[in-house]
Amino acid sequence: MQDINAPLFSTMPGESILGAATRIIQEGGENYQICATIPKADIHLHLGGNASLEFLHDQALKRVGPGALDPENWGGRLDWSDSSLYLDYRDFSLRTLDAVIRGAKVDSREMTADKFIPPSQVIARGQEITRQLSEILSPTEEAQLREEQRINFERFKKLATYTPLGRKASLGEFLNVYRIPSDLVEATPSTEVLSAAIEDTMRRLSQQRIRYAEVKIGLPKISLARKIFPGLPDEESILFLSEKMFSCATYTIRMVNQKLIEEGKEPVDLRIVCTLSKSASRSRENLDQVKALLYLLQWRPKLCRRIVGIDGSSKEPDELPSLYKEHLDLIDKHNRSVIASQRIGITWHQGEDFSDTSLFGSIRRVHEIIDMGIQRLGHGLVLGMDPKLFLGQEFRMTRDDYKNHLVYERESRFEHPFPQMVTEESADLVRGRYPQEGSQRGRYPQTGSPEAEAFILAIRERQKHVLEVIKKKDIVIEINPTSNLYMALPSGRMEDHPLPFFLSEGVRLTINTDDAGIFNTNMARELVIAALLGRLTGGQLVEIINCGFQAAFSSCVRRETVVY
Repeated sequence: MQDINAPLFSTMPGESILGAATRIIQEGGENYQICATIPKADIHLHLGGNASLEFLHDQALKRVGPGALDPENWGGRLDWSDSSLYLDYRDFSLRTLDAVIRGAKVDSREMTADKFIPPSQVIARGQEITRQLSEILSPTEEAQLREEQRINFERFKKLATYTPLGRKASLGEFLNVYRIPSDLVEATPSTEVLSAAIEDTMRRLSQQRIRYAEVKIGLPKISLARKIFPGLPDEESILFLSEKMFSCATYTIRMVNQKLIEEGKEPVDLRIVCTLSKSASRSRENLDQVKALLYLLQWRPKLCRRIVGIDGSSKEPDELPSLYKEHLDLIDKHNRSVIASQRIGITWHQGEDFSDTSLFGSIRRVHEIIDMGIQRLGHGLVLGMDPKLFLGQEFRMTRDDYKNHLVYERESRFEHPFPQMVTEESADLVRGRYPQEGSQRGRYPQTGSPEAEAFILAIRERQKHVLEVIKKKDIVIEINPTSNLYMALPSGRMEDHPLPFFLSEGVRLTINTDDAGIFNTNMARELVIAALLGRLTGGQLVEIINCGFQAAFSSCVRRETVVY
């Protein structure tokens, strides 16, 4: 009989956590089967990022390029090779999707240039094979085409997934790869695509025994709303497009659950978290989106059943939480004026990306957002990152961010001050000669230097200070192990994930998938990784699984009974 106080899983000598997870899944032992079959909740997942690769491939065949198989019924044709331009998140330039994906794959050395075939060419060949298979063929010819079709799909999978094992995490590279599901699922005005993507997601969730889920769906952007409803004020056009989208989504959820029940499968209580693509340049657009959403919930109260929250996501360049105070104040005012079943919760992506700020600046930003009324924190990894991982590295932060850091330090009165880490130009800022624009560079202390210990003590003090605030406010942190490894951990090693530190500090956590399709993962695998990271017993893992249900907005904000 297994000791109930013993960890569920363990690594073998010399085995990495990811290696152990792969072994455990392949062995399929009793404890893994428990992870696979126990009812679960996933409260941090994005619609596009969770779309199956088979679904994305099918959509691309139907809609991409001059050879698209059926563009008219799926929102129109998409162009990945010529005229359509996409933002490259590495340098914020505009390029074709072929070039953006090349940057994420070849420039990052995930694949060599001779192995890279542009997405548009892969899809064009897939369309050609599909048409050939509809002709009268000999068994030999059909078998050859089927094999080529399989190989071509494998090429698409390599382009549409992001698994940078052994390399430094990069949110920018990930967002470039995310362009594929974003273009095929999230950027289209087609309700047919939205409905099909929701069904694809729900079937995968049901298969994984995920009983409750909150899927993130972006609120309509002004550019798209203006195109569909020309001549209307921005807020009205966003309102009408939101009504169209979310009415479709709620109807689809109901119909898919009916299908699942008729097929003898488990239904999924799928709720919607509306997502803002946050940035300084979009904060006013985001305000129009929030106003439209709140009006929609009053205009169409039946939609409240499925729309339970709002989130801010995307990269964090020049993105200070203070930009969103008015937005979150409006949500708080809404929640105080409606009955419990119509309230919406707030989660927020913060403390995940360190490309435009310092470690200490990111901690301060998390403190800012948790003081603005959120119930959950998306990622929040900076609050547990081992500061030793950053020693010797350069950092940069906007000068406004640096100024806010100085004010925060002065007002917080921490015991352990930071050693000098900035340039002489930054030192001038302290004396009052403060430029209004540009960015500031600095370097963390070198390993073994006298300043290194002071830096580590200072970071840990600030992390624990903010974690105490989180515990006091009963805020839950949404952990996504594979996503965190690929986008945030500077070492590229799962062993450096801060989950054990969070557990030692008594913080409430949930385990989620984030973007299961892109990361080629599922909830059972994420639970195994979390159990290995934290050396969790069965009881501890069940407690974390239950926290996913308890932290659901339906439960903690709406006060509904969520069965688990």
